[in-house]
Formats: sequence, C-alpha cells, structure tokens
Amino acid sequence: MHQTQLLYVALLVFGLLSLSTLVHLVSKKLHVPFAVGLLLVGLGLSSYLNSGLVPDLNYIQFSPDLIFYVFLPTLIFESAYHIKFRQFKGVFREVTTLATLGLAISILIVSVACHYLLGLPWGVAILFGALISSTDPVAVLAIFKELKVPKKLTTIVDGESLINDGTALVAFQFIFKFVVLGAALSLTPTSIGLEFWKLLWSIVVGLMVGTFFGAIFATAIAKSDDRGVQLTLSLVLAHTTFLVAGGLLGVSGILATLSAGLVMGNWGRRKLKPDTNRSFVEIWSFLGFISNALVFLLLGLKLGETDWLEYWGMILVSSAIVLVVARPISVYTSLIGTNLTRKGKENKISPAYQAVVVWGGIRGALAAAAALLIPAEFAYAAPLQAMTAGVIVVSFLLNATTIKWLLKFTKISVFSRADRFRQAEAELIINEEVLNFLDYLLDKKYISKPIFEKLQAQYSAQHTMVANGLKRLEKSLDNNQRALEKILTHFALGIEMKTYRKLFANNEVSEERFVVLSESIDRQLDRLDHDVLPDERQPKHKYAPEVDEKCLLEIVFRKLKLHDLADARAIIFKKSRIVSRLQHYRARRIASWKVVLDFERLQSDHPVFKGSDVVNKILERYRHWNASAEQKMMELEAKYPEIVIPYRVTMADRACLTKVKRLEQDFLEKGFISEKIYDSLEIDLKARTKACVWTPKKN
Repeated sequence: MHQTQLLYVALLVFGLLSLSTLVHLVSKKLHVPFAVGLLLVGLGLSSYLNSGLVPDLNYIQFSPDLIFYVFLPTLIFESAYHIKFRQFKGVFREVTTLATLGLAISILIVSVACHYLLGLPWGVAILFGALISSTDPVAVLAIFKELKVPKKLTTIVDGESLINDGTALVAFQFIFKFVVLGAALSLTPTSIGLEFWKLLWSIVVGLMVGTFFGAIFATAIAKSDDRGVQLTLSLVLAHTTFLVAGGLLGVSGILATLSAGLVMGNWGRRKLKPDTNRSFVEIWSFLGFISNALVFLLLGLKLGETDWLEYWGMILVSSAIVLVVARPISVYTSLIGTNLTRKGKENKISPAYQAVVVWGGIRGALAAAAALLIPAEFAYAAPLQAMTAGVIVVSFLLNATTIKWLLKFTKISVFSRADRFRQAEAELIINEEVLNFLDYLLDKKYISKPIFEKLQAQYSAQHTMVANGLKRLEKSLDNNQRALEKILTHFALGIEMKTYRKLFANNEVSEERFVVLSESIDRQLDRLDHDVLPDERQPKHKYAPEVDEKCLLEIVFRKLKLHDLADARAIIFKKSRIVSRLQHYRARRIASWKVVLDFERLQSDHPVFKGSDVVNKILERYRHWNASAEQKMMELEAKYPEIVIPYRVTMADRACLTKVKRLEQDFLEKGFISEKIYDSLEIDLKARTKACVWTPKKN
C-alpha cells in the first residue's frame, strides 16, 4: 500500500469514527436505534464511495477477515464480560436450547421453504439456512438498556446471540465444506457419526480453550498492579483466544472467546480491585462502541453494493421466511419445551418474553461475513449474498425500529406494583436524608435561613406526596409486609457484599474466602428471586472449612511412609484452615454488624421504619449472625491462640496502614504535602505493607 493510500485509509477510519459520533447524537434525538442509524448512513454513503471518485478509499471494505479477526473477538468478549454468571446460569437451559435446537429448527424451515418457494437446490438452501440463522441483537440490547428491561430477558437475548454465533458458524462451515468446496458427502452411519463428533469436538474444545485462557490471563492480570498492563492483557486475551482456537486448533473461536469473557467477567473480576474493575468496564465499553460503529457503517457500505432490483423477489420471500416463519416457530418450540421442564410460574418464560425474543432475532454482521466467504465463482454466490443483505436490512428496518413498541405493548418495560413499592421506599428514604442534610447545612451556616426554608418546604412536600403514594401501594399489594421484607433483605445482602468487596480489596480476606462469601450472597439473592426468604430455607452448605480435614499431599506422604513430610504438611494445612475459618468468621462478623448499624440508623432517622416488624426481624437475624460469628472467633482464639492472636494483630495493623494511605492522599489533595513528599511516604508505606504479613508463633 502506497503512502498516499495509507493516508486515505487513516483519514477514512477516523472520518467514519467522527461520523459515528454524529450519528449517535442524531439517533438519540430522533429516537432511532444507533445501529439502525449507522446502517442507514452506510447505505447512503455506499453509492458515493463506490462511484470511483475516490478510488484509493476502496482499500477499506467490509470483509470476513476484518470481522473475524479484528472486530468479532472484541464484541464477543465485551458482551461476555458483562454477563453475570448467576443470571446466565438461571437461563442457561433456555439459551442453549435456542442456540442448538432452535438453530436446527430454523435451518430446517429456511432450507425447506427456500427449496420449494425459491427453487434453490437442497445444498444451497441448507447453506443459506445456516448462514442466516446467527443473530445480532446490538440494536435491541441498546433499547433494552434504555427502557430498563429485566435482566432475565436481556440475558436470554444476549446469551442466545453469543452461543448462537458460535453454533451457527460451526454449522455453516460444516455445510460450506460439502456444498461450496465440493467435499464428498457419505451418508453411512460411520461417516455421519464422525461428522457429528467433529461438530461436538469443535464446540466442546472451543469452550475448554476459552476457559483455560481465561483462567490463565485472569490470574496474570490480578498479579499486576499496572492498570495499563492489565488492560493490555485483557485485549490480548480476547484476540489470542479467538486466533488460537479458530486458527491453530480448528475449533470454535467464537465459543472460546465467549467462555474466556465469562471467566474473566466473573471469576477474574473478583480478583480485581474496584478501581481496576471500573477501568475495565469503561475501556471495554469504549472498545465495543468503536467496533460496533465501524462494523455497522462498513456493513452499510457493503450492503449498498447489492443489486436490489434484480433479486427483489428473492429478498422479500427469504426475509418473510426467516423473520416471520422460521424465527417464531424455532423460538416458540424451544421455549415451550424448556417451560415444560421448569417448575413454578416465575421460572418459566412468559409469552410476553417469548414474543420479544422472537422479534429480537435481528441479523447482522456475522451473517454478512459468512455470506462473503462464498467465492464469486460459486453459481449461487450472488443470490445468496443478495438474500442475506435483504434479510439484514429488513430485520433492522422492521424489527429493530418496532421492538420498543412491542416492549411497551407487552408492558415488560413498565414497573410492576412491587417495583413501584420499592421505588417509593427508596424515594422516601432519599427525601428524609436530604431533609436531615438541610438541617446540617443550616447548622454549619453553609446556607441561609430563607434558602433552608424554601428547600425544606420543597422536599417536605415531595416526602408527603411519596408517603401518601406508598400507603396506596401498600393497600394494593398482596402481603405488603412480605414485599417489604424482600426489599430490605436485598438491601441487607447488598451491604454485606459491599463489605466483603472492601475487605478483599484491603487484603483482609483471601480470594478463596471472598469467592465463598460472594457465592453465599448469590445463593441468597437467587432464593429471593424465587420468593424464598432467609428464614424459609434449610441450610445445605458448610461455608467454613473444617480444621481437622486432611489434605491430599498428607495422605499421599503417609501412603509412601514419608511421615516427617506428612507431619509438616499437616501442620501447614491445619494452620491455613484455621486462618481460613478465622477470615470467614471475621468477615461475617464485620458485615453483619455493618448491616445492624445501617438498619438501626434506618429506624432512628426514618419515621416510616420506626417500630417496623420487618426491620426488627432483619435486625434480630443479623444480630444473631454477628453474635454467632463472634462466638466462633473466640472459640478459635481459645483453642489456637498461637495462630489466631498474631493474625488478628496483623489485620488490625493492615487496617491502620489503610488509614495511613487515605490520610496521605487527603494531605496531597489539600496541598499539605507536595508530590515529592507523597512519593517518599508511599515508598515507606509500601515497605510497611509488604512487611505486614501474618506469621504464626512456633509451637
């Protein structure tokens, strides 16, 4: 590429990015999905950029390589990183059924209809069914975010797309090999079994590769203190996983990147400090924005080359087959099937959710990239690419622009009475906090009496209005005390989780204990989602490790008659178990006491909660848990003082060092010390922190 051509390419890339920001602003003003706006602008620019007036700019084109190796890993990893495994696990059955059985049904319907209605040969019809079955819900998910659609529905749509991309591409590559490349197809049981095994191998090994890379990179990222290194490693993870799985091992790169993103976004996220995690979210959201902007603009430019007039009949028929026939049948069949295996109405996918999943099956960049893999010399390349372009454009113009109406029609985006009850409770607390804050401002003479009286009247009126609305809601809600207990229990669990994160960030609990405590909170949240309160369940898990358990190495050494090594290993293992139990009980004690303090303040500061039976019930529960954790810590200290006392001293010292760090930062921000002095203090603090390590007394 000549220097002038390279200059044009660079200008075009930055020009497209600038254009995308303008499209984003206009789309928000016109209430048009951003992805739809990008596609339309790309279509509009297509005739100009392909007119020959700027020939050098034709070096930038929508191509399979650009999608698969540049944009797709970023988009898949970014989506997977934001999926909470707890939510994904709850709809895993539905998502995998849609991406496997639903995909197979869609391919079958599309291929049969295209064969009989459009006269396509069976092989070509099946090929089209496979390439057009991958979904791209970017526009839909943006609307979901805007309308605050329930996480369950968002996870189903996003999860189906992520897994469907992998399974659909594997199916397309399998059919492509026989139909386009002319590989011999044998229908003997042995050959069919072998091909099925290859498909299964591609999927399973792809997931395993992604999990392996995700675990390795997550550990490496957690061990680095440099945020630039951490973010770079995450970018390397996304693309390396895709390239190694798809390019070197010949398995599904999409599913590998998906599993890597899930591992990094859930297990790996727990290893990150809160500030680092926020940086990850911001950077990957930024990368996702850039990738989507360029993908849909370039997609529009490419689709603009389609000969719409020559293939208009095939485009209309294929669009109707894919969007109006195959999609509804495949989704309803899959979700009705999974509903039959679910117990309880709240666990089933409602008809309204099913309708949104059907209409959210938009086709996008992956389908276009797959169609472009078909060589021009293949007899049906042009009609297949035209049909693909048509389905993509129709799904964007029809489905993406009307999904908001469907969400409002089905009332999915409308707050339920329970949601309004929760919102009213929150608004009431906020107004009372603001009224207390106004008293503080007046007392400190930060505001004058007239300003105080004006604002007090304003917030008092809001408080009265919300309180009256809350009373009406309480009457309309069945069993409003139970609804209130669910809301406040959710609040208490949030306080616990925030406390555990803080303890982990301050190195006061190990990663192992933090994971156990986090999973405990997740299980309780799951039970709340299924309308099970804490007092209504039977504990099945033992969260703290037993001290007297034997480790595997000790057992092996004893079998080998290496008793000295076994004894040494037993001592180390026992001490680690004691510390692990101590960390667990200490974290539970601190978190439960934090909940008690916050709820006591809730009662004292907010009249609506004074004397509340629900608040008293939760306070009693957490006081009991706090006393239980304290008692267990005292028992451990009495039994193992040589281990517990030094450890508790170390924890107290670490808390002091954390306070020192905050004071130093505060002094720097206020100008009390210079950056030079701050750096000197930081060096000393790091040395003291490194030396603040627990070492038990020798027996």
